[in-house]
Amino acid sequence: MSGAGRLLGRRRVPRPKWVFLLVAMAMIASVLALNGLVNPKVGTDAERQAPHGAEDRVPLSVVQGGSVVDATGGRLRSLGYPSKTLALTFDDGPDPHWTPQILDVLRRNDVPGTFFVLGSLGAQHPELLRDIVAAGSEIGLHTFTHPDLTTVSPDRMARELSQTQLAIAGATGTVSYLVRPPYSSEVTALDNSQFDIVRELGDRGFVTAFTDVDSRDWERKGVDAIVAASTPANGAGGAILMHDAGGDRSQTVAALDRLIPELKAQGYTFTTVSRGVGLPPADQPASASDHNLGLGLVTGVGVATWLVRVMELALLVLGLLVIARLVLVLGVAVVHARRARRAARTPSTTPVTAPVSVVVPAYNEKECIAATLRAVAASD
Repeated sequence: MSGAGRLLGRRRVPRPKWVFLLVAMAMIASVLALNGLVNPKVGTDAERQAPHGAEDRVPLSVVQGGSVVDATGGRLRSLGYPSKTLALTFDDGPDPHWTPQILDVLRRNDVPGTFFVLGSLGAQHPELLRDIVAAGSEIGLHTFTHPDLTTVSPDRMARELSQTQLAIAGATGTVSYLVRPPYSSEVTALDNSQFDIVRELGDRGFVTAFTDVDSRDWERKGVDAIVAASTPANGAGGAILMHDAGGDRSQTVAALDRLIPELKAQGYTFTTVSRGVGLPPADQPASASDHNLGLGLVTGVGVATWLVRVMELALLVLGLLVIARLVLVLGVAVVHARRARRAARTPSTTPVTAPVSVVVPAYNEKECIAATLRAVAASD
C-alpha cells in the first residue's frame, strides 16, 4: 500500500490534548460561573424606594406590635423589646474593611450585635462570619444577592435563603432562623405583598426581624446626625438599624463609638435580637450535610476567587506584553524604513557574473515544473 493509502486507511483517534483542553475549558467556565454567582451587582437598602401598596390584609396586631414577627408553625405573633433594651443590628455585610472595625467597637464597649449578612459576601469572607460568632454577636440572613423578595419567584426566594444558610454553615458550623428581608423597615410600613413574604418566611421556618429605630447612616449626614437618629425616644427599647457594608461606613463606626457609651449612661442595655425578644439563640448547630455542603461552597468560592485574581493578573501582564510588542514592532519598523531609504540612495552592487547552481525541489510537481524551469532559464 502506498503512503497515501496508508494515511487514508488509518483511523484518526482524538488526541489526549484535546480532551485535556475541553476539561480545562469546562473548569474555567465553572470557576467563572461560581465567581459570577458570588459577585453579582448587590443593591443596598437605601437604593430603592418601593411604592406602598394596600395593607388591608395586614393584621392590626402586627402593625401595632413589636418589630419581630414570628409566623412559624402556622401561628402569628409579634414580639417586642422591653424598655431601655436595645439590639444593634447591621445589614448588607460582611465587609472586610468595615465589619472588623464595627466588631472592634462592640468589643471595646462589651456589647453584642446582630449582623444580617448577605450570603454572597459571607461566602467570600467566611473568616468574618467566624469573627462575628467569636465576638458573641449573632448572625441573621439578609438573602444571598439582596433582591426585593416581593418581586421574585418562590424558587428564587428558596435559593436566596438556602444558599445563604450554606455559606453560614460552611463558615461557622451553624445556621440561623432570623431573617431580615432587603428593603424592609418598620412593621408600620408593611403592605399586603410584604406581609405575604413574612408568611412565606414563617412557613419556611424563619422569624422576620424588622427595625424600630433607623440610624439613616446611609445618608452620611455626619456623626451627630447618626447619633441623634439612633437614640430611641422616651426610653423605648427596640432594634437599631445600621450598616456594615454598602459604601463608606466611617461615620457609622465613629457614631457607634459615641452612641453606645451615651446610651449606657442613660440606663440602656444592649443585647441580640433573639435574646431581646425572648427567643432561643438564633445560631443553631448545622446538620452534617449542610455543614459539608457549605464547606464545599466556601472552599469553592475561595478557590474560584483566587483563580480569577490570577487570571486578572495574567491578563494584565499579557496586555502589557502586547503593548510592549507593539512599541517594539513600531520601533523596528521605523529603523527598517530608515535603512531602506538609505539603501535606495546608495549605488547598486556589482552584477554577479560567476557561474551559479540552482536547486529545484521537483518531487511530484508536474503542474508547475515547466514554469519553474522557464523562470530559472530566464534569470540573469
